[in-house]
Amino acid sequence: MDRDAVRRWQAGQQRAQQRIREEQRERGPMCPEASFAAALELIALMPVDDGPDPIREREVDEARQAWAKVRAWAAKRA
Repeated sequence: MDRDAVRRWQAGQQRAQQRIREEQRERGPMCPEASFAAALELIALMPVDDGPDPIREREVDEARQAWAKVRAWAAKRA
């Protein structure tokens, strides 16, 4: 990304934050019930930990085996 693109992105982010603040100011604070409901909705969006991901574990094992081969090869040459 070039410098001008970053500046445009940053300006857009600032405008979006300003708009969000204005909308929140117009609506006012949430009542406790609405705040609690929003918190429950956010909790529902959180990923569930179903234990280790077998595909990820396999990929990690494969990477470790590959690095072990590289280290063994490098040790022979040292």
